[in-house]
Amino acid sequence: NEFNAMVSIIEGREASEERSLPDILQTISLFIAGENFTSAETLLRSLIAQEQDNPEFIFLLAKTMHGQGAFEEAIQLFQKLGSEHEDNSEILAGWGKSLLKNGEYQKAVEILNCAWGAGTQDPFALIDLADAYCALSKIDEALQMLNKTSALLVANSESIASWEAGKRMIDLLYLTGE
Repeated sequence: NEFNAMVSIIEGREASEERSLPDILQTISLFIAGENFTSAETLLRSLIAQEQDNPEFIFLLAKTMHGQGAFEEAIQLFQKLGSEHEDNSEILAGWGKSLLKNGEYQKAVEILNCAWGAGTQDPFALIDLADAYCALSKIDEALQMLNKTSALLVANSESIASWEAGKRMIDLLYLTGE
């Protein structure tokens, strides 16, 4: 912006309007969506140093740590948020996903069921719940979750989730001989 303003002055033109910078949280969310977790973490850690108890910063850091594979730290962050916001389905779903990735299947089932009860519309949370049931050898419960996922997907037509749910359903039906 400064460079463009300088060029306008030198050329004798009227300076163009300044472009506003994107919101910092929007930038961080874009980093996370683009899997640029290192940049997201750097920004978030500096923001959290200034505002340690900001739930939005903590939530985004938890998602970032999950994306980096630091599941234990993600679990701790989600757990902190979950104790303060126990009915937030997005927090519960993220917490359950991190527990699942960390191999804590029984706790993942408990938290992902809470996310479902809190009204999550994330089909991947239900797929994760089915995966956790499978890890615990609870095939009937896993099939029930996949059926619920299918019903949810009919309403919102999430194609990647549909593929993942269908693939798991076929594997489980093959396993059970149905």
